[in-house]
Amino acid sequence: MVGMVGTGGYGYLYGDVWKLITPWDFDGNGCGLDKYPTKDYPYLYWPSIDATFLAEADPKFDVKSLNKLLAYSYCVKKCPSGDPTEPIVCKKVSFI
Repeated sequence: MVGMVGTGGYGYLYGDVWKLITPWDFDGNGCGLDKYPTKDYPYLYWPSIDATFLAEADPKFDVKSLNKLLAYSYCVKKCPSGDPTEPIVCKKVSFI
């Protein structure tokens, strides 16, 4: 029990707790984090998911399968309202 408390305290003091609850887009940008170009885009949005991929997905969902599924994620300024005429403002960037 003491080891768990010590490890948790060390992680809290020297780690970045916000990285645990931050949504991440496919390029590895933390939505809303100051360190990334997506700092003004706090929400994660999946505009489309490939239905063929979902139908053929391995039930185990290995890492490669999950990466393909997340390939459609973007950081956005606000959640879509459902109005098809309203544009969705997103920041799609890559460090590569």
